[in-house]
Amino acid sequence: MEKSTSPKISVIVPVRNAPELIRSCVKRIQKSDYPDYELLVVDDASTDNTPEVLKELGVKVLRLDQQSGPARARNYGVQKARGEYVFFIDADVWVYPDTIRKVVEHFESHPEVDALFGSYDVYPRAGNFISQYRNLFHHFVHQQGKEEASTFWSGCGAIKREVFLEMDGFDVNYQRPCIEDIELGARLTKAGHRISLCKHIQVSHLKKWTFWGMLKADVRDRGIPWTELIMREKNLPNDLNLKLSQRISALFSLGIVGSIVMEALSFKELFLMPLFVILSVLFLDIWSLKRRVPTAVRILIVLMILSGIVAAIYFQQFWLIVALLLTIGIVLLNYPFYSFFLKEKYPLFAVMVIPLHILYYLYSMVAFVIGVTIYLWKNKISRLFHSQSVKAQGNL
Repeated sequence: MEKSTSPKISVIVPVRNAPELIRSCVKRIQKSDYPDYELLVVDDASTDNTPEVLKELGVKVLRLDQQSGPARARNYGVQKARGEYVFFIDADVWVYPDTIRKVVEHFESHPEVDALFGSYDVYPRAGNFISQYRNLFHHFVHQQGKEEASTFWSGCGAIKREVFLEMDGFDVNYQRPCIEDIELGARLTKAGHRISLCKHIQVSHLKKWTFWGMLKADVRDRGIPWTELIMREKNLPNDLNLKLSQRISALFSLGIVGSIVMEALSFKELFLMPLFVILSVLFLDIWSLKRRVPTAVRILIVLMILSGIVAAIYFQQFWLIVALLLTIGIVLLNYPFYSFFLKEKYPLFAVMVIPLHILYYLYSMVAFVIGVTIYLWKNKISRLFHSQSVKAQGNL
């Protein structure tokens, strides 16, 4: 939307090879009830028909000559933006007609706030089990977070343009979707800028998650680099995914694995239990892609779970009982989390979230260990080069 004067806010959407997603995303933005905005779509060197789709939509497109990643794409968009505020939206997101207006209103009514972000809503568009779980998980975490935030989220996040430029934008060393927004949030907080988590600003997520895609994103793209960031900043915030209850739950998850391993030393078949659980989840996920899981299947799964619990208690399998108690401990520690899934979905959904939640804690710990190791290794190499440089200068 072109005006003779600068718009109040610039909406920036990076995209690469996602023609249908960006078509849907842009059409939603164009239905905004707030008129004083400009829309900039930054095409990260798409190789498909994304440019043609953008041309059809008649939006202002900034095209990068080579793939550089969303961090550089957003930075480039801000350089060309004319708005007082810049509002980042992912290409796989739907905004509501009042979303942009809510962003501006929050800035205008809270002049001390330099950046803000919202959350996904409870209506993820992909219907499969993993996508529903993943997006509702994200919604819950953000809705439970502190409103005075110490992080940032670029999926639906805005910042004063002058502050963004002052901070030199996103770190372009992150060349794929990663934690460039979290890293920016850490720098903003360290510099004394205020960030608000605006729970009333919500958007719909269009992405269809897969089990393996979720693991890759959580471990490679978030867990490991986030750990390196925490080590670098020497700050472990008690918020969002890093609350004390989450750390205790992670230890309980490790205890569950240890207990099953101890019991499996006597009953080798138990080593297949994790595989069986994962295959069950994948089966439900595939089934839910096209149709609702039948009630009979739900009841059968619940009966199998209850039968296993009763058998463990009846035959007094000590380590399985320990694993059961630790699982109950995780559920109690995260009671609001499971109540949320029970309310938004149905009982079996909440039950099937338990193994995924335990798995989340387990691979998060793996990512943490890898991240710490990488950080210490990089520091060792850095110190080695530094000492050699100092020694070489001393010999001159």
